[in-house]
Amino acid sequence: MKNRKRWLVKTYLGTAVAVAALSGCATNDEEFSKFSGSCDTQAMSRLQALDARMDQAISRTVARWSPSEAIGIKNEIEQAMEQCEPQTASELIARAEKELEEFDLLVIQFEREELAKRKAEQENQRYLERAQDEYEELETYNNLTESQRDRKAQGITAMNNDKGKTSFYIFKDLNETLANRMDKYTVQRGDTLWDISAMTQIYSDPKDWRELYSENAEKIIDPDLIYPGQTLTFDPNAE
Repeated sequence: MKNRKRWLVKTYLGTAVAVAALSGCATNDEEFSKFSGSCDTQAMSRLQALDARMDQAISRTVARWSPSEAIGIKNEIEQAMEQCEPQTASELIARAEKELEEFDLLVIQFEREELAKRKAEQENQRYLERAQDEYEELETYNNLTESQRDRKAQGITAMNNDKGKTSFYIFKDLNETLANRMDKYTVQRGDTLWDISAMTQIYSDPKDWRELYSENAEKIIDPDLIYPGQTLTFDPNAE
């Protein structure tokens, strides 16, 4: 009887020790059990990767993109990883990936716009250089008409405002027009030196008839008497 009591006591003590030991293990391994039993390690890895990408996105300045939504999602990701919430991981991953997809599209668009901007700046600079060359050539011409002087002033304003293409074509067109001015004219029926001098291809000013007469004095005896078929010469750049 005594032996049986001793055996029961030993058994009870052994069982108590075993229970206590098991209880201690459960307490010590609680975090491990929570992670390995409840957490989806694959989802947590994806969240970790998304968190890193969010960091990069938030730190970058991209036109038409505000990081506020990304910051909110990033905070949720970090909370989900800290608290191991597998029930929210799938939905959170989807939101994070959508936000990053929109960000990536904006980055592509932004980079294209920046590239186009740089190309436009380079092209404008080339036009400004060509406009300067055309302007220097334009300065060699005298006796511009009033409209030509106004057009020249428009070109100068455009060039001063860094509008390369506009200024280039203004000066180029003027130079082509002035280069094609006549240096000879055949008198037509009814012409007078006054009328001829007023022509835009000649002096654009009727009062310059004396210049025309002076240049053709050997052909014209009387400035009031010119005849059809006479060829008059003149200097379109004369002051």
